[in-house]
This record gives sequence, C-alpha cells and structure tokens, in this order.
Amino acid sequence: MVPMPVRVNPPPAEIGEIKRKFIELKPDLIMVYSCNVAQFADHFPQVPRIMQFAELDSSRWGQYARRSPIPLRWIYSIEQRRFFAYERRIAHSFSHALVCTAFEQRDFERLIPGVAVSLVGNGVDLDYFRPVGDVKRPGSIVFTGVMDYLPNIDAVVWFCDEVLPLIHAQMPEASFVICGSRPARAVRRLAKRQGVSVTGRVPDTRPYLDSAEVFVAPLRMARGIQNKLLEAMAMGLPCVASTTAASGTVLANGAGILAADEPREFAEYVLHLLRKEKFRCDMTRQAGAAGETMDRS
Repeated sequence: MVPMPVRVNPPPAEIGEIKRKFIELKPDLIMVYSCNVAQFADHFPQVPRIMQFAELDSSRWGQYARRSPIPLRWIYSIEQRRFFAYERRIAHSFSHALVCTAFEQRDFERLIPGVAVSLVGNGVDLDYFRPVGDVKRPGSIVFTGVMDYLPNIDAVVWFCDEVLPLIHAQMPEASFVICGSRPARAVRRLAKRQGVSVTGRVPDTRPYLDSAEVFVAPLRMARGIQNKLLEAMAMGLPCVASTTAASGTVLANGAGILAADEPREFAEYVLHLLRKEKFRCDMTRQAGAAGETMDRS
C-alpha cells in the first residue's frame, strides 16, 4: 500500500467557492488542520491564519523510506524532501503554528526556526469512550485503526510475525482481533493464522475494546499522539505499545501503558497482563486515570 502525497494547486472551481464563502462570512481568523488543507487558505493573507500541524508529516515519509525497499525508498525520500519544503513555506506564511506533543514542538523549533509554535495536546471524549460491560474474553488482545494505512498495516503484520508466535508458545488460546475499516490484502491474509481475526469496518469499535483484556499498539512508524491509545485507556484497557507510539501520550512507562520494541519483551508484557489478573486490574485502573488526565489536557 503506497501512501498518497498531498495534492497541491486545487481546481479553480474549489478555490472560487472558498473565496465566495470568505467574502460572505468575513472571518476574523482562519484555522487550518493539516497540510492537506493549508493550500485552501493560501489566498487569504489579509487575516490571521493558524496552522494546526499536529506533527510534521514530512517526517512520516522519512519513516516510510527507512522501512521500504528500493525503489519505494527513493520515492518516499523524494516525497519527504518535497513535503518538508511545503511545510516550511506554510509555517513561514501563517501567523502561528500548533503541534500536539512536546517532542513535536522541539522537532519543529529545530527544523523550522523563527516560527511561532505552541503546544496543544489531544484529548479523548470520556462520555463516549468509557467501559460499559465487565465481561472480558480471556486471552483477548485488540488493535484498532484504519487498516489500509501503512503504519497500521506494518504494525499488525510485525505483531503477527514476530510477537504473536511467542505469545502462542506459552498461551495457545490467546486471540488477536484487528478491528478497522478497509483492511489491505496483507491484513486480510493474517486472518488465516491461528487466533487472528480481521473485522473490517464496524459501526462501533467500543464493544471490541470493551471485551478485550489488552490493547496493543506495535507501531514502528508513528508521529504525534496516537488517539487509538487514548481511546483504549479511556475504556480502561491496559496497553502495550512501541516506544514510538507510547512517547506521544506523555505518560510514564507503567502508568496504564507498557512500552517495548523488541519482540520478546513485547510478548512478555502482553503475557504478564493476560496471566496476572491483579497486575492487569492495577494497570486497568491506571489506564482509566491516564485517560482522564489526557481528557483534561
């Protein structure tokens, strides 16, 4: 699955409609979320414009390049350079920039100096994401996400290849549910393996989170805050994540979340949570408290 680059220079008809709305509404401020949309605000420098980067997406293309074979590695590297030039131009032309983590803020200030940037973290809706039932499926592990997105595909394939066999060696009855829309072929193939199920699109991910014992986020390519982790913790699910994915939560290792990158350590964390009910309950309470903390942020 090849990620699609940002389309620049939208059709004149789209720009014309946006200009008509600008004249009609006479906004005092324009706020834009993500570089994909920034091009639509290029035509209105007369009002202050805030750019919500969340993170520098160009860095994500660099991650793709490092984990891809030639010739994709070359293509992604070229796209990273082009995208970064675009981000830098936007940052200097807008009035202010926003990012979602302290790491992203440091990265932004290092790579694009001289631009005003502030930190605004993500939260989670605790009225929506909250545990309802108390019946868990023993040995159940879950991952949620859009499943044609390259980092999510890489995450579940790596987990099934490298981690799940280690878990099954000690707990054959353990199950892994991959819950998310548009599963790519590489993801659908995983459903043929022992204990793995792929749901495809579901109307609501909460029942899958509510019935699982452990949430995993084995993302090897990740930037910013992983909302899937916030949602899982709000549902009171203890989480095992890559250090890259966990770093965006600004939570200490062990506060409802355990971080590991090496397959054996990752498997040991998952097994410990599945086997040790008291430890899992303690982590569940910490996960819920962490979700509340992120909501207040």
